Amino acid sequence: MAGFFKKLFLPKPPKSISGFFGDFRSWEQAMKEAGGYEAPTILEKTKAAMREILAGRAKFERDSVLLPKAEYPWPLISCLLFTAASNRGRLSVLDFGGALGSSYYQCRPFLENVPELTWAVVEQGHYVEAGRVEFSQRPVSFYENPTEALLGAQPNLLLLSSVLPYLPDPWTCLRELLTLNIRHVVIDRLPFLEKDKDRLTVQIVPREIYPASYPAWFFSRSRLLSICTRHGYRERAEWPCADDWNPEGDKANFTGLFLEKSA
Repeated sequence: MAGFFKKLFLPKPPKSISGFFGDFRSWEQAMKEAGGYEAPTILEKTKAAMREILAGRAKFERDSVLLPKAEYPWPLISCLLFTAASNRGRLSVLDFGGALGSSYYQCRPFLENVPELTWAVVEQGHYVEAGRVEFSQRPVSFYENPTEALLGAQPNLLLLSSVLPYLPDPWTCLRELLTLNIRHVVIDRLPFLEKDKDRLTVQIVPREIYPASYPAWFFSRSRLLSICTRHGYRERAEWPCADDWNPEGDKANFTGLFLEKSA
């Protein structure tokens, strides 16, 4: 498969660049072209960034990178506060793929007056282990699967922030999560292709973040929203996200969605 990129309309990119490349037929094919994904390296950098935040030496982190100033996710904060207000001050978030709780810490200054707050992160096993050992403190807790989190936290909002693109079968995962019947859902930093089709690429991460490359999906808007509609969800709000990446040869729009389960 070393020459697979040459069979596409794109050449195989040099390792010094970053972005989204290729148009793969399957996750397995993309995995064979993706190299340098070092999960321990990513986790260790995420842990180091979170330690800085908890120690008060930094305030904001995104994708393991400490930012020089706070960049608050205002649409997400609005959805969280709306959910709390709709539930008499109770906000319980199931943060699927939430790393070590970075979304909570981005929103934390504006959640201090929520009377009843829990934040349940569902992640891979090694993240859950690290989270429970070092970063599990109220209101953040860590779980290995959604069912466990559902029992432990009784969530009223499901958060999917920049996670669906990195799953082998994001549509099945989305369907399974929607069957949990959590009233409110936020899907943030979701890349829709303007051509309204699904496309599987390989993302090469900028080396200044960490040396890694892995498969990444871009989505058909109509297909993804039809899944939500079939599970009884309607769109309450939509917003553009700050992410500004295009897979070579295509155009994409990173979008946030706020969905509500029909009564």
